Amino acid sequence: MNNGIQFDAANPNKYATATVKCFDNGREIRTNVTLPQVDSTTQIKAILNVHPVPNSSGYVYDTWDRAASFHLLTEDSNRIELVKMCTGFGGDTRHEQDVSSLAPLLKGNVTICGFIDTWLPNAWKVELKLKYTRNSTTVNPSQVIPIISWKEFKRKDITAVKPSITFTIPQKTYKSVLTLYTSGHAINDNPDEFTTKEHVLYVDGKEVFRRSPWRSDCKSFRSVNPYSAIWEGDIWSSDLDRSNWCPGDEVVPFLIDLTKSLPPGQHTIRLSIENIHFVNDTQFGYWRVSSFLSNWGPEQTAILTKGINFSNTNTCRIYNAESQIIVRFQNSTPSSYKSIALVDISGKKRIISVDQNSRSITLDLSRYISVNGSYIVIVTDGPEKFVKKILYIQ
Repeated sequence: MNNGIQFDAANPNKYATATVKCFDNGREIRTNVTLPQVDSTTQIKAILNVHPVPNSSGYVYDTWDRAASFHLLTEDSNRIELVKMCTGFGGDTRHEQDVSSLAPLLKGNVTICGFIDTWLPNAWKVELKLKYTRNSTTVNPSQVIPIISWKEFKRKDITAVKPSITFTIPQKTYKSVLTLYTSGHAINDNPDEFTTKEHVLYVDGKEVFRRSPWRSDCKSFRSVNPYSAIWEGDIWSSDLDRSNWCPGDEVVPFLIDLTKSLPPGQHTIRLSIENIHFVNDTQFGYWRVSSFLSNWGPEQTAILTKGINFSNTNTCRIYNAESQIIVRFQNSTPSSYKSIALVDISGKKRIISVDQNSRSITLDLSRYISVNGSYIVIVTDGPEKFVKKILYIQ
């Protein structure tokens, strides 16, 4: 994504291209992209650059700090955030976020959106890239469940039963982590921007998380706030502590391990934000929130059967993620393994080369038809002349 974001009711499509569409009078842009098919040992990072558009006088059009979100738009209209941030007061910023926990969604054809809450034309230029890197220590989740689609919550939106969602944790899931993005703001008032409110998370009616989101390090971002107001005593507007955000920085999500609270089966998650400020319809506080749940599938130890020259120092572990099996070498490098074969019990197989720079090998099971869900993996040190080990996977 490389495009402009602005507000211009008279010319909302100013920054539209053949591949980028504009919405909300130009404040939101969307593009469809095709992402690579990767395995669960791939680290994915979102890299975002945000630039204010300069005017003819040498200044910039938009000198204000603006809330911003760059997210996936799923087929069922869920908005899942990749990078949540706030622009500086008219400054250039660069942001990098590890988004590997969204790996199951970051492949194939996807829609990516960019939004900046600006009210000026010719406001901002943005560049968003996804960087894919093989990393043998990475084990990405096998499933992502949207919990709260990116939205603004006012006091009336928070009740004893909402926002909530009911979902099912698959059998053999061994880890579940909730990612929660939140930031407090206000209209014609200051309370929720400068006064935190407790966030409480419930699983099946039981409180599992309570936190008051807050940032107290905003002074360190003066360099990306060149148009910040400055008051007596060298106090910058951008210095002030805020409700989980700073002008010019990304919003860091809460990562909440819910493994013990979410055994396989049906569950309900509900979020409460307590005492959101409200005076009337023109003077109120609100919170921008989104959340998703990442689940990791079963980790299995391979059942070792007959093998030639097998040594316990070269044991493997098997990670089963959707239609893939990852063979991870724990105590050795794969340099001695020249090929790997996946064989179902009907005898069909295919030789797959080993990545010499990685400690893991990925087998795409979608290409094979298993019998009773059973496979045999054969690792060799050459063109199948010398079998190093045989692994039987059920």
